[in-house]
Amino acid sequence: MYISKVMIRNFRIFDYVGITASFKKGINAIISGSNCGKGESFDATLLIVDNTKS
Repeated sequence: MYISKVMIRNFRIFDYVGITASFKKGINAIISGSNCGKGESFDATLLIVDNTKS
């Protein structure tokens, strides 16, 4: 599976403006300071990709 773009709005720390992240094929990294939303970004993506979680 290849995810080229993720848009997150109105989820946990993200407001209605939200964020947009673009990815290229291969290995990508999300780097930022503490408490900036890296984990929330992963959780939001996981909710969409893994529909077995409830």
